[in-house]
Amino acid sequence: MSTHTVEKPQQCGVSAEDIESLPPSAKLVLKSLHRTDGQTTSELAAEADLAERTIRYALTQLDEMGIIESRYLLSDPQTRKYMLTPDDQRIADLLDR
Repeated sequence: MSTHTVEKPQQCGVSAEDIESLPPSAKLVLKSLHRTDGQTTSELAAEADLAERTIRYALTQLDEMGIIESRYLLSDPQTRKYMLTPDDQRIADLLDR
């Protein structure tokens, strides 16, 4: 499966307060991506049993914080896979608090 990375400026320094301020849907998406990185919006919605619109809103919030990144599939340019940035272990530690 070929992918193309969409580069975004990364914000660093996500704190426990930042994670705590996220809505429950964004925390659920974050935990889901920590368990299984590289999921589509549809896959995340099915796993979380939430509407895709809710998942997209959560993904937008996480992207703006620099916690996740997305890649378009070269085999299907309309489909994106979402994954945690390289700081995922530190963020996972913040989720466990």
